[in-house]
Amino acid sequence: MEINWNYLLEFVKIRGRITRKTYILRVLARWFVSFLVLLLFLAIAFVEGFLAEPGSFLFDTVFTAINFVLMSIFIIIYFIVTFAQEIKRLHDMNSSGLWLILRFIPFISMIYLLMLIFQDGTVGPNNYGDDPKNRIQEEPKKKYPTVL
Repeated sequence: MEINWNYLLEFVKIRGRITRKTYILRVLARWFVSFLVLLLFLAIAFVEGFLAEPGSFLFDTVFTAINFVLMSIFIIIYFIVTFAQEIKRLHDMNSSGLWLILRFIPFISMIYLLMLIFQDGTVGPNNYGDDPKNRIQEEPKKKYPTVL
């Protein structure tokens, strides 16, 4: 089985735009993967409980250190992917990725996340790329017919 690295890199790139649907599906995918990782760490801890001998300080210390390193790597990757997806979603609304700072302000962060989910992106190309839905911005209709 060959890994498609270009597809995986799409999750950490901050250039471009993504639609609401893509954003929501990627949020759900992150939650699902997080749940699987949690189950994996619980299963490893359960097995470690059976393997450890009472008073085996070295085994417990090494096991805890390995778990800490693996969980730290997962958390760092999780937040990089999360922030990259939010920046792309902000780009779809023709906003700077710096608006990501709102995520860290209590109560405002809820409004910010709802905005990412419910606000439609810019129709047509904007400062951050082409429309991912391939919509074309319509010309404004003239109020008065032209006279020849």
